Amino acid sequence: MTMRTLALSGLLALSCFAQAEDIIYKKDGSILKGTITEQDFENGTYKIRLAGGSLFAVKQEDISRIEHDNTEAELEAVAAESRAKLQPQTPTATAAAAPAQQPTYIPLGQSPYSPYQQKEVQHVFYVGLMGKTITFDSGYNDVSYRYSGLNLAYQYNFSKHVGIYTGLNTGSLSTIEEDGVDYDYDGPDVDYSSLEVNVLLSTNLYKGWQFYTGLGAFSESFSAEGYEDDDYQGTNFVFGMGYDWGQVQAQLRVAIQDSSDYEDDETNTSSALQVGFNF
Repeated sequence: MTMRTLALSGLLALSCFAQAEDIIYKKDGSILKGTITEQDFENGTYKIRLAGGSLFAVKQEDISRIEHDNTEAELEAVAAESRAKLQPQTPTATAAAAPAQQPTYIPLGQSPYSPYQQKEVQHVFYVGLMGKTITFDSGYNDVSYRYSGLNLAYQYNFSKHVGIYTGLNTGSLSTIEEDGVDYDYDGPDVDYSSLEVNVLLSTNLYKGWQFYTGLGAFSESFSAEGYEDDDYQGTNFVFGMGYDWGQVQAQLRVAIQDSSDYEDDETNTSSALQVGFNF
């Protein structure tokens, strides 16, 4: 057997034992090489088993990039070329070597091992119904004024857990409640409008169930023909829940308003039932 034949045979043997490798490059400069065994997108962690058998869990926020080393494919291409050279050549059959492949870059949050990818939602436009309730003691009984109308809003998500919400509410006085009894309001039109901006902290702002709370500021105005407008500003505490299907989501938000201009015994709350569109 010639030296050339020995070299080609060695390449064939090497290709049988070569294994593809996953490579995790961490932000602190360290590198982990092995096989990724688990990817937990909900908690943002990767588990990789090293060549020696050790299993490490790495947080996604500590990773700069992940590569999948296609060494196996490259060696197989060389082996195919070697086999073609060892076999007798005929005019009708020639061995074609596969081109070598470059290492594949895997974006964070995506996986070649799982068909599920959690979509990162950054922009959401909402449209829905709003309600505003003002409750106070009239001196004779408890009274609630209820306003209803339209809600339009936009939300920008900085990450899976932090976002900023801006909402516009417009409506009019529709119902008055006295001692638990509702009456349809049929007096002069009383219009309501408000603008609110809140910073949200959430268990999840991407696909799936969402539970969140937030704090911000609001400005609102009440107007009726023949009367001066009443304007109020203050702080807004919001909490809510919803579900995101990927392109569309549904939300229920409840907010408590507080202003130094309110009466001492006055309670102000608002709510919104929304449909959101991700873009």
